[in-house]
Formats: sequence, structure tokens, C-alpha cells
Amino acid sequence: MRYVAGSGISIASLIVALSLPSGGRADAPVTAAPAQPKAAAAASGSPAQAAPKAAPSKASAQKERFEAAVHKLSSGDPATVQNGIDAMVLAGGPLAERALTERIAAGLPPSLIEPALRGLIALKAKRSVPVVIELLEHRRALVRSEALLALSQLDTRKPSPLQATFVAALDDPATEVSRAAAEGLGKIGTKAALPALWSAYDRGVTPALASIAELAGPESTDTLIARVQASGGIEQLGAAIDRMLARNALPAAAQVKLVRALVATKSDGARQYLLGWLDRIKLQGNAQVKQELFGALKAMSAPQTPAAQPAAASAPPEVAVKSNKAGAR
Repeated sequence: MRYVAGSGISIASLIVALSLPSGGRADAPVTAAPAQPKAAAAASGSPAQAAPKAAPSKASAQKERFEAAVHKLSSGDPATVQNGIDAMVLAGGPLAERALTERIAAGLPPSLIEPALRGLIALKAKRSVPVVIELLEHRRALVRSEALLALSQLDTRKPSPLQATFVAALDDPATEVSRAAAEGLGKIGTKAALPALWSAYDRGVTPALASIAELAGPESTDTLIARVQASGGIEQLGAAIDRMLARNALPAAAQVKLVRALVATKSDGARQYLLGWLDRIKLQGNAQVKQELFGALKAMSAPQTPAAQPAAASAPPEVAVKSNKAGAR
């Protein structure tokens, strides 16, 4: 079943509504303005003459432009429809949102769906969300990914009712769709989406890591440590940890745990990351974390002394031979 935007009002009905007098109804009688008496004109002392034609009002000009945009939207020519989309974005307002939403619901060529969705984003047309959700069933992966992008910007409530929709889209076989779903969860998701995002990241959906950094809190420290230890370095997780630190998502105790985990990898990448971390918090930062970083870097920078050779358990073979000869004498 296809959703019809608004309350069943079609694009054609918008034109009819716009053609009515302000505040009027279709069945309301139109009353002509009373004519000016001739005596009044004579009393003015001026000769009777035709009144100059009044210039169209600003409201009338806007209405004419909007009607023209509606007609362009209903065209079968893609270039004309594109012009209509641009005109609706320029016009703005609830009527423009409704007209553009209904045009999408009526069906558009794939090449026009992306600009139409971007038009809805520009109009902040939140009432269009049900129509955009229908596009997630489109056979073209590009349309599905563009629909997810639009949804993540049209409905940013947290917790969002769309979170389950985005989590399901992480399993879309098309790479562009799963990536769009991962990116969107960073905007509309909550911590409940973290397991699905980690799973997607393990499958190669790399944008999932940035969304994890946006949603994760101190409860994710152990998971981060486990992944640092598994990878033997910080190269892949560095940007995510940076974002979590910037969000103050890692309290001092969690930061200390993470520093120790990086030290344990004994990798040059970890050392370079810790140097950068210390440089960022020199002026402002937790004293406990600073002390941990100083100690970690000192330990990692200390020269490695070669291990002592074990003492010989017995005399060299040639000494032993000489000793045996002496005993034989």
C-alpha cells in the first residue's frame, strides 16, 4: 500500500486552494465591490478618468510562482521536474513540503529521487518520513542509501523510532546501503545499537567505527581494550578513541585502563599515539591520566637491555678433556 502524503490532498487540489480568495471557500459567493457614485467624482472637481491598473501584489506574485512550480513537478520531462523541485525549495513552507512529498509518492525516475530527497532535507519536511521509508524497499541500492541519508537528517530524535530500521539496513547486501545505515546510526542511534555496529565493523563496514565513537561510553572501554590487544596496535582505533575523549565519554579510570592496554602492545604505533595524547592534554587534563601517560612513555622509551647469558653448567669440552687426561696419569 502506498502512503499518500498529508490528508489526501493532491497536487491539483493545491492549485485550486491557491486560486481561492484569502480565507475563502470553494462554495463561498464572491461579492463585487460597490461602484463609486458619479456625484462623488464630480464633487472632487477632477474630470472623470480611468483608474490606473494596480500592480500585482507580492502575495499574488508568490502564488503565481508556486502554481508554476506545481505544474513543473507534474511534468513528464525530467529537466522540468528538476526545475520544479528547485522552485519548491526556494518557495518553502508547508505547501511546498506537501507538493514535493506527493510527487515522490507518485513516483520519480531514479535520477530525480536524490535531488527530490535533498529538497525535502532543505525544507526540513519531517511529515515526509513515511514516504521516504517506503523508498527503503526500492530495487536500486542507490535509492535505498539516499533514503537512509534523508531519514537520518529528517528525524533526529533520540531515541529514534527509526533505530531498528537502520540496524536492519546494516545487513543490506549492497555496500552503499550498509555504509549509509552505519553513518546514520551515529546521528539517530543510541547505545543499544553498539552490538550491531561492532558486528558490522567486523564485516568490513568501516563507517560503523565512527558511529561507535559517537555512541559509546565508559562501558565500552573493555571492548576497546580487547580490540587493541587483538590488533596489536592503535592504528585502526585511534580516531574512534580520539572522538570518545573529545566527547568526555571516557572518565579518568577508563582512560588509565586504556593507556595501560596500549603500553602492553609494545608497538611503535601505540607509543606515537600516547605521545600525541599527552601533547593534547598538557594544558588541560586529569592529573591521574597525565601521570599515567608520563610513566607509560618513560617505560616505552627506556632502552631495552639485552638479557643476561645463562651461566655455563659445566666446563668447556676441551677443559674437561684435559682434566680426564690428568686423572689418567
